[in-house]
Amino acid sequence: MGMKSNFVQKLIATGTSAVLALSTCGVGTAFAWNSTAYDVPTTETPIINSEGYRYASAVGQHGSAVLGEYVGLNEMVNEIYATPGNGITVDNYMYNPYMGIFGTSANENPDPYTANLMYNWYVESHQNLGLTKSQNAMVNMLFTSSKGSSIVSDNSVSPSGTSYTLAGRPDVLTVNPTAAHQFAEQIATINANDAIKASDTYIGDAKYAPITATYDESNAGTQIANMWRHANAAVKVEENAAANNLKVVTRYGDSMDTAYKYELYTKGSILYTLSKIADGTVQKKTIAYVKGISGSGKDATVTLYSEPDPSISREMAHHIECTVATANNLANVLHPELDRQAAMQSVTCTVADLAQADVIILADPDNMAYNLSGQDENGLFVKPKWVKSEPSGTAENNWGQSATRSATDLDGNVFYKNEFWGPQPSTRTMTNSIKAALTDLGTDQAKALAAKNILSCVQEGSSSSDGGSIEAMSQYGIINAFVYPEIASGVNQYAWWLDNISHIYTDKTASMVRILCQDMSLADGASLNDVDSWDAKASYDIEMTYAAGLDYYNANKDTIDNMYPWLTPTEDFVEYAKTRPAPVDPTPVVEKKSQTIKVKTTSKTYKVKALKSSKATFNIGASAETALSYKVTKTNKNITFNTNNGKVTVKKGTAKGTYKIKVKITAKATDEYKAANKTVAIKVSVKK
Repeated sequence: MGMKSNFVQKLIATGTSAVLALSTCGVGTAFAWNSTAYDVPTTETPIINSEGYRYASAVGQHGSAVLGEYVGLNEMVNEIYATPGNGITVDNYMYNPYMGIFGTSANENPDPYTANLMYNWYVESHQNLGLTKSQNAMVNMLFTSSKGSSIVSDNSVSPSGTSYTLAGRPDVLTVNPTAAHQFAEQIATINANDAIKASDTYIGDAKYAPITATYDESNAGTQIANMWRHANAAVKVEENAAANNLKVVTRYGDSMDTAYKYELYTKGSILYTLSKIADGTVQKKTIAYVKGISGSGKDATVTLYSEPDPSISREMAHHIECTVATANNLANVLHPELDRQAAMQSVTCTVADLAQADVIILADPDNMAYNLSGQDENGLFVKPKWVKSEPSGTAENNWGQSATRSATDLDGNVFYKNEFWGPQPSTRTMTNSIKAALTDLGTDQAKALAAKNILSCVQEGSSSSDGGSIEAMSQYGIINAFVYPEIASGVNQYAWWLDNISHIYTDKTASMVRILCQDMSLADGASLNDVDSWDAKASYDIEMTYAAGLDYYNANKDTIDNMYPWLTPTEDFVEYAKTRPAPVDPTPVVEKKSQTIKVKTTSKTYKVKALKSSKATFNIGASAETALSYKVTKTNKNITFNTNNGKVTVKKGTAKGTYKIKVKITAKATDEYKAANKTVAIKVSVKK
């Protein structure tokens, strides 16, 4: 691997000039979506940490780019920040959720390339401070008409004659397996051409030898495999650097742990739900995955998707894989003859058939897409506008969007962006049509279903058209929780994802959930405020539910492997689990105080004549710091003991003599005190 390159040196040097430019304008306030969650960087960010270590880099395109971000690699070139159809614009960057997740102070260790992309685009486009795009850590790659692709080896070249994909000499290449040989050829050309080395930005080893990691976007199994491959690549980068006395590290430390948690979440959320169905906590529900509805009222025709075989399906974006094991699919219930080994199919049903479902989910991925350019009521794309006042009109006449984003610029001016964010207009129409049809049918069952929420939009990260299925895996916990809110919270599970896989600071997670999930369809009774108390303990508790799911798997391994083979833990997962430290409950351990039980009286003398006509009583007078309870362990027919208040009664007519009982006294344990026990012998002497 190479040492610090020219463009890295330039990046570090330009930090000072960027600060100076801001200072000369008298500007003090940074642009912020939500100041409680994160702020856009106000200076250039170096890729060399305080100990002089360079952060390992990678290149990835669209969904594959998130792989590197999760395992701690810096994504030098990735188009995930350039939403297709919208071009490379400041709006596109400032409102892309990935910018906030990976490029701001909310992240445990922000990607400097992403942070600088956000910083430079905002400063240059909104403040005109004269900073050039070349100051950006992306080395002007994204800002040209030719962009490199990490999936398919590109033939376009930078001014110095090197492929844009390889111009920054990334440590890891995400590649399509069919294009691996093309990358090998380009790397060989670089290593054989001294002119390219001399004119390019690369400074380092005589031989450039990046690690390649393949990427296959199809179903859950391949996405988990993608994550493990990239985690292994990240580890290899650090090992190679150490072997060559180079200071190169990943951003978060243990890349393998992220891959482990990625698989844990995806399968654990399903297995936990299965365990709760098995023990009778919840009954298995029936889901209608609705593709569309034609006609109106009770005579409408509804199109449903059947469930796919997750081992062969490439339909992850339709979200149906999440519940193949945990719920019945209405299409398959109505048509048991459908081949469950095939990919999903569409079938039609009546509104009365639809009413048999317990939950409705809109299956078309377009229902979940966020679209920065927006659509009007006719489905035409329109460019959003920035205005200096809140846009007029309600959500209803603003094409059905459920949120309007506001922002503060560097001068402190508040702007509002009247944009479409969340469900497409057609989604609102479809949802209303479904509810109207069920209501028109008029049966109690249909009206009850019409009153329930319909899952029409997940959160922006997983639903973005360029986010890819890597991020879309976050919907597994979200969707299972939507179907079974009795046992899980969708927003809390997404909070766990952001905290543990996206590496958002734990104390910033709740705010980030509210930013990203403003348009997420929630189960009845659920609220984004459910994450208000998110902390390390909340994260631990969620992970324990996934661990319980794994326990259920281990207890029923043969059955689950046979019925749901895609839930079988991968070899990487099993091997890593052998050495992974057990999660520690972060609940503070309070050292409790000891306490002593004191007893005032354990014996008493009575005159016989006093007992001929009446009984005699006394109280042993027990006391401690906490509540007491009593149990008689040795009895006597002439003496009774009140276990409620410690009162001793000597029966009337008791003859002369000595009588004994034994009583065990317990002082209750509390948050402050330990429990205490004491057994006392109570002696009663009766005399003439």
